[in-house]
Amino acid sequence: SCPTTPVSAPTPRAHTPSTLRVTLQGTRIRLSAHPFSPVKISVYNTLGRPIWTRTLPPQNGETLVRLPGRLPSGIYWLRVTSGNRRIQRRLVLP
Repeated sequence: SCPTTPVSAPTPRAHTPSTLRVTLQGTRIRLSAHPFSPVKISVYNTLGRPIWTRTLPPQNGETLVRLPGRLPSGIYWLRVTSGNRRIQRRLVLP
């Protein structure tokens, strides 16, 4: 018979991959970030100039952010950054 050597189960990784989720709902932004790190939200005009920026502290779960009502109708770019993750989306305000 062959000798057997017990094999230990692999240890779980201590590092959890970072995720960033962004959903646009009209003038509201629903986002969640993991691991929990500060989130920077920026809105740029079509020329690439920042017109609104907000930094949120780390939060547990989803966060709902409302864009300022003073933004005129038009096309913008939304950029959300958390840790090493970044999402950029086109934003159309009626």
